[in-house]
Amino acid sequence: MFTMVDPLTCSAGALLAELSCLEPGLLVMSLLRSVAVEGLLPDDAVTYLQIHERCRCWWEAQQVPAMVAAAAIKPRIDEYRVVIPLRDEVSVIKIQDVIREELSCALRVSASAMQGEIDMARLLMGPLAPTWRAWELGQITRRHVVVMVEAVGRLPGSLMGNDTERAAFAVGCEQFQQRVLTRAITGTVADTRRAAKAAVLAIDSEGQARRRERAKGSRGVWVSPDVDGLSLLIATMATEDALAVMTQINACAHARQNTARANTARESAARDSAAGESAGPTVPALC
Repeated sequence: MFTMVDPLTCSAGALLAELSCLEPGLLVMSLLRSVAVEGLLPDDAVTYLQIHERCRCWWEAQQVPAMVAAAAIKPRIDEYRVVIPLRDEVSVIKIQDVIREELSCALRVSASAMQGEIDMARLLMGPLAPTWRAWELGQITRRHVVVMVEAVGRLPGSLMGNDTERAAFAVGCEQFQQRVLTRAITGTVADTRRAAKAAVLAIDSEGQARRRERAKGSRGVWVSPDVDGLSLLIATMATEDALAVMTQINACAHARQNTARANTARESAARDSAAGESAGPTVPALC
């Protein structure tokens, strides 16, 4: 709580300095709302934005336990008996996480996107609890969290089909967070992505090699038409091949640009020469 300033009478700069030392929450959000943003000095405006971002992260993180309360910490399978017409047979249909349909309607997102949110919430309330706590404190953003959740999906036992897989996955998540969470707190999303990639490689180098070999089967090339006679070329290939192709494309593009500049310069010189010849000799003016 406040120890040195009165939040009701102090200046905006003093209030923001005090709020920046507190954990984000409803009190901080309420006092931050009372600040007149239009009259802030540039430095105080930066502090305001920093506190605002931390409060936004805190508020977003509160959705995670509510998501788990709605969908349960473990996937639930519901069974439905359906009578098949004309055959007079009863069939049993099993649906996992049927709650996602209700949640997708309530939150106005697709069912597939909602399933991803449910899975992420379960991880954050389980083996990735330290990551959720950092998010709740405003130390990392949702984008940091998404990068880390996607990365742990490549760790051993990520399917958590039995107790052995769950135990292996929990150990992997602990090692992963030890390597990545500090970097996420102090760095950007790109820094976090690089740290996560290195952590997965260090924790499960054999699995990484298997995934690399398996990924070769997903290579392909696509063309997406764009406007003004242009198209977007998309290719999935090995990294070393992609770099080689990119180098060659850049070399061809630079060569064509140089040729176009040379042609433009020659055409400009030709026009200037033609304009000088058509003007005729210059007659000096008589004073």
